[in-house]
Amino acid sequence: EAMLAWSEGRCSELAREHPTNRRSHLANYVFKGDTSLEAALLAGGYEAVRWDAEMLRPDMDDLPVVVLPEGYTLRAPEPEELPAVHAMAVKAFAEHWGEYEASDFVLEEWIEDPRFRRELVVVAWRGDEPASAVTNMVEHLPDGSIRGLLDAVCTHPGHRRQGLARAAIAWSLALLRAEGAGSAYLGVDTDNHNRALALYESCGFRRASTSITYRKPMPATKD
Repeated sequence: EAMLAWSEGRCSELAREHPTNRRSHLANYVFKGDTSLEAALLAGGYEAVRWDAEMLRPDMDDLPVVVLPEGYTLRAPEPEELPAVHAMAVKAFAEHWGEYEASDFVLEEWIEDPRFRRELVVVAWRGDEPASAVTNMVEHLPDGSIRGLLDAVCTHPGHRRQGLARAAIAWSLALLRAEGAGSAYLGVDTDNHNRALALYESCGFRRASTSITYRKPMPATKD
């Protein structure tokens, strides 16, 4: 309770430094089993608004087959193509839960991440137009093993329901295995209206942990 109260005060300070006309919320997420934090949030007026899961593919055996519809190709983007891939991803995520705006997504933050490797970005192309993409990363774990992360999976609204994301995921898993990864994981909004949870399960991922996002309106700030 003390940490939550301090955090709310700090968030209020930050809100005063960054005024906005957009709706603002205080938010936190709770991993399943953290009953103390959950009780504190509920007592503080927070409500559960979203349910998420971390999904693990425990091995890289029997990978899904890459099947692409006619007219599409899979390859990594060239450096000069990254802005177009980024713009496609912004369009793809625009309808997702969270009230994001295009200005919230910054190209430089993506490509300047120390873990970013362009050759591990898998894009489904229709000619020179990016239609779907998976951003992959490699993590070296304390025990010496390597795990792959499918950090972002997206498909442009105009190219959905053709199996592009599944093909890009299958290609991604093969790339990560070639990098030495013995497992792979990703995060998913279980309420995703594009049936992302079912897609990932069909590619061999299983829920490893779950969490709930709680939030409440940001209290009015005073100058």
